[in-house]
Amino acid sequence: MSGGPESSQYPLWKLIDEVSIVLLDQGIGTFDVLQRTLPSVVLCRLEKIDDECTPERLLKIFRIAQLQVEYLLKSQEQTREKVMMLEKENSSFKTELSRLRKAIREAADVTTSFFQCELCNKVFLRSDFLLDHLQRKHYQQQ
Repeated sequence: MSGGPESSQYPLWKLIDEVSIVLLDQGIGTFDVLQRTLPSVVLCRLEKIDDECTPERLLKIFRIAQLQVEYLLKSQEQTREKVMMLEKENSSFKTELSRLRKAIREAADVTTSFFQCELCNKVFLRSDFLLDHLQRKHYQQQ
């Protein structure tokens, strides 16, 4: 990263000093701490060791960076698994949709095979039923 407006040359040592590596390794407060320290670790540019940048602090910031990468990898894997599950669910929905569309088409084909009286719009299953209906109900209208 180039030294943009958000980057600083050194990390926020006060924030880094407040972090307990022991607690992070135990998984206590991991997300909040790693999230809070992320900009300070990622955006810093350590080019020399001075009075504030001691070897102990360097080791601590390196361990925090390792934990941040580990957390990101775990999150990435969980996201990948969730996407795979949703893709599988989507596939089953597509299959169900195809089945339902086919059923609708078949039902539409069945309804077109009915026989409808043009005079009163009643529907009959067979043509002989329609003829009987026409003779009984609409004999005078024909």
